[in-house]
Amino acid sequence: MPTPRVIFISADAARPGATGKMRCDFFLPIFSRALAERGIEMDYVPDPWSFLKAPPPPSGSVIIPIYNEERAGKQASSPAVIAFTRAIEAKTRFLSRRCILANRVRTGRIISDKSLANRVLSRANVLMPRLITAPKSEERTFSNANVGTEMPGTVVSPGDEIDRARYNTKFIDTIHEFRGFSYYVALRALCVGPRPIAIFPRVRPVSDGDPSVHAKDTPLDPDLLNDVYEKTVAARRSEINSICQKIFDVLGFGFYAHDLLPERETGNTYLCETGFKFDTGFLRPIQNKLIFERDISTVVIRRSAFAVADKVLGKTNGG
Repeated sequence: MPTPRVIFISADAARPGATGKMRCDFFLPIFSRALAERGIEMDYVPDPWSFLKAPPPPSGSVIIPIYNEERAGKQASSPAVIAFTRAIEAKTRFLSRRCILANRVRTGRIISDKSLANRVLSRANVLMPRLITAPKSEERTFSNANVGTEMPGTVVSPGDEIDRARYNTKFIDTIHEFRGFSYYVALRALCVGPRPIAIFPRVRPVSDGDPSVHAKDTPLDPDLLNDVYEKTVAARRSEINSICQKIFDVLGFGFYAHDLLPERETGNTYLCETGFKFDTGFLRPIQNKLIFERDISTVVIRRSAFAVADKVLGKTNGG
């Protein structure tokens, strides 16, 4: 019987690595070497046609399509991505039923729509900011684009009109004070299935006037980031683990980036949104100055490989 393998497939041939989801030339060699330590071989298929025309994968393999869920969601910009990813899933399911599929189309369609993801995950008792659907705000409301990443956000004051086409939720106060300045905080948990392989903070100066926190907005200030990490992440690890498990129970196996909001007043941790993500390296230029270095170094890629190896070797459940 052929040995199970790990197979990455670029489901969007026009955008290898799905533009920001993975740097294939950086991520895959490290991932492959780590798998080899567990006796598992890896393939990278650079276009979906090559996979669809090839013999079926060995039973027990892990099949990982690489694509941007926003190009395969309800308001997809590329129907071809949906078609190819569905075809990859169909071939895997019908010809090799014991294979494990990651990043399924069903999941991509949920998480590409922030309002839908909020409703689906809230029903599963994942703590998320409450959706605001009224035409006027009765409390401070955070308004963001319903589809898309790194989009500008706004805060709507009580009594002001709300654009109901956007993703509108109760505003969660995450402000962190450091050396006389104020910062919005979002924690990112990179996960393979239910397993957090990295948790690290991202911040944005309140003076920017936008509470949306992204990597590009985060000052590369080790003292600031270490302070945020000590005061937010360390005390929340078990809670974050629980959140990641609940998300997995709903969305299934995949490579995720969960964005979490640590509320200042209550200490609660809310899931803001989630998406497919394999790697992030924006803090690596200062990694040796960070107390959470192992959560942003190439060790994270090795952890993700070992998490997948456990799936192949039958050490975890689900698929």
